[in-house]
Amino acid sequence: MYHPLLIHERLTGSILGTFLRPGNAHCAENVISALRPIVTHLQQAFPHALVLLRADSGFATPRLYQLCEAHGIGFTIAVPANQVLKRRSDQLQLQAAEQYEATCTRAKRYDHFFHQANSWPHHRRVLTKVEAGPQGLNRRFVVTNRPGAAQHLFDFYEARGRPKTISKSSKTN
Repeated sequence: MYHPLLIHERLTGSILGTFLRPGNAHCAENVISALRPIVTHLQQAFPHALVLLRADSGFATPRLYQLCEAHGIGFTIAVPANQVLKRRSDQLQLQAAEQYEATCTRAKRYDHFFHQANSWPHHRRVLTKVEAGPQGLNRRFVVTNRPGAAQHLFDFYEARGRPKTISKSSKTN
């Protein structure tokens, strides 16, 4: 059994890199060694392009954040919920629940705060999304070094794994 690591380009879904790992490998295993040459190549080929990375919480490691920060890569990476992050977003969860109760329609609330985990050398921006609906409450967290509204950045993050559709009029022959 294998646990492959696939790195995709956003617009077309083209694979930029692959790394075949044993089935018992942690999600983040070898991500730095797989990403580094891809980033170097992209930045050499497109020196004025903004390189952005989005990844699931299995990749949420200080080494990945540090690689991105050192190479000027904008990142949006999910982080697992913990008691500190939950406590910081309790008020947002209460607001979403109250909005759902009042309107009987799904409520989504977004916010952000700065947080320093024990394994981080400095504070980083953490985005929070809370949804309240018929299935109950759902709370998610993303760490980012990108500017912008929390909702916009969550939309970008949640589009991972889905290549952006290219219309026929935007294709060139």
